[in-house]
Amino acid sequence: RLARALEGASDKGELKRGPRALEEALRQLEDRLAAAAGGGGEEVAVAAAAMLMQPMKTAEYCLNGGGNTHHYALNVPFYTHFTSPIRRYADVLVHRSLALLLAHPSPAGEVPASALPPLAELAECVRSCNEKKLAAKGAQEASQNAYLASYLEAHPTDAPAVVFGVGAKSMSVAVPGMGLDARLFVDDMPRVTCAFNDAAQELTLRTAAAGSGAAQDAGGKRRRGVPDTCRFDELRLTLLSRVVVHLSARRDPLLRVCVSLVGGRE
Repeated sequence: RLARALEGASDKGELKRGPRALEEALRQLEDRLAAAAGGGGEEVAVAAAAMLMQPMKTAEYCLNGGGNTHHYALNVPFYTHFTSPIRRYADVLVHRSLALLLAHPSPAGEVPASALPPLAELAECVRSCNEKKLAAKGAQEASQNAYLASYLEAHPTDAPAVVFGVGAKSMSVAVPGMGLDARLFVDDMPRVTCAFNDAAQELTLRTAAAGSGAAQDAGGKRRRGVPDTCRFDELRLTLLSRVVVHLSARRDPLLRVCVSLVGGRE
């Protein structure tokens, strides 16, 4: 369904013409995705964005000639940070490089080798910038998750979600209202067994009656702390299926957001 929705969307060349063209192209894509899934454009767009971002490698700084300098989102061959030297050391490096060029003007734009810092020193600065950037991002995400987990510990709730990936024993869901996504494992679901149709990319879930042998077997496989929230007899899941998930918090030992499957929805 996603492939059909992408067919006939705005020409990719429009994405190079500026923010208005990009906004219009994304709006058309959202409408097509919504039609492919039978409505719910905003939810489907969030799921589609999650799918498109999955294969993307985390952006990193590199020396010119020492890596892939192409900027994926802006579709430009070169891109650099520049405007925040008070909080990003990478910007300071770029400012110093520009200062060297201005201090040694030449038709070819070359700086004498004697004026340049050792390449190994620059490479170490770039490595450190990447390391600190990744650590800062991790700390920010951990802080946001801790705040959300603290709220959900006191206010657990059900929320609409959209499936953006299915596997033999798992599914990935996006929860637009909370700005998060999660991977749910069948082995974590008490009383649930599954069958996967690889050709159709469809995961079928079935729940067993409480107290039955199948329920005890399924419950024995689940990870500690995941609540039994499934409220369905049989549920078939494919790409862009709409589901309901339960959001709560658990300690293991840190307080973490817990996402568990409830059932399907129209």
